[in-house]
Amino acid sequence: MDQYTFYSDGFPVITTPHPDTESIESFVHFPMLFWEHPVNVLVISGGAGRVIHEILKHTPNRIDYAELDPILLKVVTRFHTPLTVE
Repeated sequence: MDQYTFYSDGFPVITTPHPDTESIESFVHFPMLFWEHPVNVLVISGGAGRVIHEILKHTPNRIDYAELDPILLKVVTRFHTPLTVE
């Protein structure tokens, strides 16, 4: 099976079909643990790469997601898997 890594401004933002779940979990859970129950969460870019999936484990009331690069959403839609797009 082919694996793809998509970059934005020289940084990897999404790898499919097998995302780097270890770094995504660290990226999400460490800041989320500062609040006992996060109510509203804003994700700016990178949400399609399993970030939103990990945030949902903290049961926020609301997640707002803005992707800075609309082309990235089109690409991820074409190469999506259950692990990368919710």
